[in-house]
Amino acid sequence: MNILKNKWFDYIYIPNSKLLIFFIILALVSASVLGYYTPIIVSELYDGFDDGDSIMPILYALGGLYIGEYLASVVYQLGISRYVQKLLQHIRSKSYKKWILTYDSIGKGKFGSHNYPMGEVIARILNDTEAVIEMVSSGSFKIFIDFAFIISSLISFVRLNTVSGVALIIAEVLVCLALIIGSKQMGKVYMAVRKSTGHLNRSVANLSAGLRHTFHTPNESFASTKSKAAFEDFLKKQLTANIWDASYFAIAESLFPILLALLVIVFPYSNIVEMAIIAAIIDLIQRSITPIKEIASKISGIQRAKTGMDRILEFNEDLDTLPHSEDGDDLETIKDFKALSINVESFTYPSKGEETSAFELKDVKLTAKSGELVGIVGMSGSGKSTFLKILSTDILASNSLIKIERSKHSNIEFRGDNVEGMSTYKRQVSIVSQDSHVFSETLKFNITFGIGSEEEFEKFWNDVVSRIPYLEKWGVDPEEIVRPNDLSMGQKQLISALRSCYLKKPIVLFDEISSGLDSELEEALRKLVLLIQKNSLTVIVAHRVETIVNAGQILVMKDGKLDGVGTHSELLNENATYQEFISQVRMS
Repeated sequence: MNILKNKWFDYIYIPNSKLLIFFIILALVSASVLGYYTPIIVSELYDGFDDGDSIMPILYALGGLYIGEYLASVVYQLGISRYVQKLLQHIRSKSYKKWILTYDSIGKGKFGSHNYPMGEVIARILNDTEAVIEMVSSGSFKIFIDFAFIISSLISFVRLNTVSGVALIIAEVLVCLALIIGSKQMGKVYMAVRKSTGHLNRSVANLSAGLRHTFHTPNESFASTKSKAAFEDFLKKQLTANIWDASYFAIAESLFPILLALLVIVFPYSNIVEMAIIAAIIDLIQRSITPIKEIASKISGIQRAKTGMDRILEFNEDLDTLPHSEDGDDLETIKDFKALSINVESFTYPSKGEETSAFELKDVKLTAKSGELVGIVGMSGSGKSTFLKILSTDILASNSLIKIERSKHSNIEFRGDNVEGMSTYKRQVSIVSQDSHVFSETLKFNITFGIGSEEEFEKFWNDVVSRIPYLEKWGVDPEEIVRPNDLSMGQKQLISALRSCYLKKPIVLFDEISSGLDSELEEALRKLVLLIQKNSLTVIVAHRVETIVNAGQILVMKDGKLDGVGTHSELLNENATYQEFISQVRMS
């Protein structure tokens, strides 16, 4: 793959991270310098035993060397971990933004005919960058500073003794190559064992399920020709894997005596007569053993990470070929949003079969102002979720018109059949649903998506924590990595609501507040709705009365049509459909 074509630099270089990069490079250079002086100091140490007066300065130098190695390693690991964390945020934000800019990110009016549906996009961005996280957790990045140290040590040793140094360099390069090739072959062997195990399991399942393909053998037992062949193939593959496994690790664990044996062979040609040189080369061999043994597993991790990055780059290249909006001022959030009106003349889902009729949404209208809370209710199948999807552009209804009224600029109209216009409208909308997505990233990134400054986020966070006690009780720190699998549905929705509150989109849509929450979490979500409402028009599809009892207006849906509009008290007195909805909610 052409690296220049894929603009690798744009992905692995993070703007405003020069200080981090400086410390990482400084650690690598320091390790190289320390590696160069290690054989020299070790050699001088053994020479110094003959002179008691000079031994102490050398011991001090050796102690300083080890402290320097430790500090360089710590700085490198901390720098790499922090850089990778920021890199993943940068890549995920960049990729997600590219997708958002394409018209592929909004509904097509053909019921979701996307090249990249949102679920697939999120899965791609998460899964293809997950291998990079594995590199950090497994310590794969440490291999770079280890080899910077060892390579410079080898170069230094060549200066002490050319023949032995060159021989050791050649031997260690050959050993690394052999281990890499061996690990790849082992991967193929293990894959063959997995496939053979699958064949065996199927044969056993067949046999136990109904004694298929059985016959009576001379040894007076029942057997299956298929299961016998599968079992023999499994034993053969497993034996091969065991031999490879034992041989590979036997060689890896025997590297020290193997390299020492090599030195014995080259001793007659190296003219080594000083004990100090011998001690230095033994120390060098010992230091290089662990990184060499680990190189196979670390390189496989690096290869997995590179493959994931390649997929991300391919994905972004493909997005560039799709019709998309320009990343310009027209994509900015409208700051002077005043009101929204939408008129859906008609929208029809296709029928699922001859026996079912097509569902139609018809003559549904809404007009609401910034700072207003609007509820949408209705029985199951009434069309309330479809209307919300049209509001969020998950569905494009050709026969619809959305108008945004502005206080300082001319009003804007968005027609449902104009994909480019609807793409601009989508930038003004944020949605909070029960299945709101949370990234395996810091809480701060999940809220900000990398938008805004540190000062802006800190001010926002301090404000919401002071207003919502649950956040302090939850005990999660903004810089802490959140694990989606460890979060409840309500906590995911809370994070999504915090995101909407921070981003200050003019229109925020709630697909109901999760039911079955503990009282404190539910109260936190309700307080967030009020905070969001201060800056936005808030629309909630509700399944419970408490959610929208104080709404400025409530839309009642029935059979794809608007059955009534009013406040809770007005509808409770005048609208039969709303009364039926209230009765059903109270019964449940």
